[in-house]
Amino acid sequence: MILFSSCKSEPLSQAGGVKQSTIAQMDTNQYTSIKWKDTLVNFGTVKEGDTVRLSFSFTNTGDKLLFINDVRPSCGCTIADYPEKPVSPGQSGTINAVFKTDWHPGSTEKLILVRANTKGKVNHKLFFSGTVIPKPGSKKHL
Repeated sequence: MILFSSCKSEPLSQAGGVKQSTIAQMDTNQYTSIKWKDTLVNFGTVKEGDTVRLSFSFTNTGDKLLFINDVRPSCGCTIADYPEKPVSPGQSGTINAVFKTDWHPGSTEKLILVRANTKGKVNHKLFFSGTVIPKPGSKKHL
């Protein structure tokens, strides 16, 4: 009796130090839905050496908390930032990316892979494209 009364049950989100976002990713009952404003952004034409800032907006259209668990750009020339806190149902968020155009002259297309606790698919592909005008006298490194 004493043993049972001294045991304290922990909420699942804190059991063993497992993050709530990890549990939501593994438990399909915690999946929600996402609606992207745009999954393809064209940044137009820029000069080599310019920094391009991009935003991909989304809304949690489900009834559970939305966790963005991971964001991976396909190239080291791109850095992406995403909400670390969960996005409540009906609320919106943004994936921000910075593309450094050095050594990327010409027409370019890049991918950002987003992993979230979403129904249907957990991996979402975001694309951006545009044209980078080479620096005068530089060689094209495609």
